[in-house]
Amino acid sequence: MKKTGFIIVLVAAAGIVSGIVLLYTKLMDRLEKLRDELQKQREFYTVLVRWIQLHNEGKRITEYLIDHGYKKVAIYGMKELGQCLFDEINASDNVCVGAIIDKNENFEYGGLKTVSPDADLGDIDVVIITAIHYYGEIEDYLSDRVECPIISIEDALFG
Repeated sequence: MKKTGFIIVLVAAAGIVSGIVLLYTKLMDRLEKLRDELQKQREFYTVLVRWIQLHNEGKRITEYLIDHGYKKVAIYGMKELGQCLFDEINASDNVCVGAIIDKNENFEYGGLKTVSPDADLGDIDVVIITAIHYYGEIEDYLSDRVECPIISIEDALFG
């Protein structure tokens, strides 16, 4: 009888330890996702503040584009930064948006429908990635698919 009781206690303890390990693993995964999201928000904030500073100084991203010979651009990522970039470029007489690229192909902005990252972009001078947190992954993916330079919106703001 003592041996059976010991085995029951041992199995229960093993179950409790396994449960704690599983819970710890799930909590650590959640913590890592929250850290990643916090970093993403910090990057967004930094870009947004810099853009407002430049705007207040009377400077525009289109000046950077013109200085680098970019007249027809593709914007990758049409969330908030992509939409603001589109609007700023669209207000320019010297630069235009030739394509908007997004994984969500059912999106339209400013009269343009989004195209897939795999689409042929035609005669684009530069691709500007507004999804700054994922810039490296996106740039790696696009580098084999486009002939033009690929830059981050940070390049245009801080460069």
